[in-house]
Amino acid sequence: MNNIYDKVNLFICDVDGVLTDSKIFYGEKDYSGKFFNVRDGLAFKLLKSAGIKSMILSGKKSGILKNRLKEIEVDIVFDNIKDKLKILKEFCDKQKYKFENICYIGDDLNDIPVLKNVGLPVAPSDAVDEVKRIVSIITKQQGGHGAVREIVEKIIKGQDKWEKILKKYLSYF
Repeated sequence: MNNIYDKVNLFICDVDGVLTDSKIFYGEKDYSGKFFNVRDGLAFKLLKSAGIKSMILSGKKSGILKNRLKEIEVDIVFDNIKDKLKILKEFCDKQKYKFENICYIGDDLNDIPVLKNVGLPVAPSDAVDEVKRIVSIITKQQGGHGAVREIVEKIIKGQDKWEKILKKYLSYF
């Protein structure tokens, strides 16, 4: 293996605009909701099967998000974060992760500091132009429509782990 996916041992994802399509709906009495893609959800279980840790790094906090992340078994969650790079640096120092081994997928201006520092910066196809200009990969899929699953599959296949994981899933049928 000698490719851009080799060293990835931590996959980090923003939420709004990456795991969702950037839309939030509101109703009476502060009722709100978000739509998540089920294939993106399975991507986190695929990461776990491949031995790659997953993290959410989000600027917002919500009960909806908490429930979804528990369901899809995300390893590490930082939400309600104003300075994503500062939190990530502190985490990496404590847990001995190297920035060069991190893949981060983000879509908006607040993701740029992290994207500029990780080894594999990624954006969904509908990210803002400022983000698209600095990333290594732009997915074919839009945020909330399979962008996470797309890059996770590329990482796992690039690490030659896809066939083993696929056999595991196919053995259930």
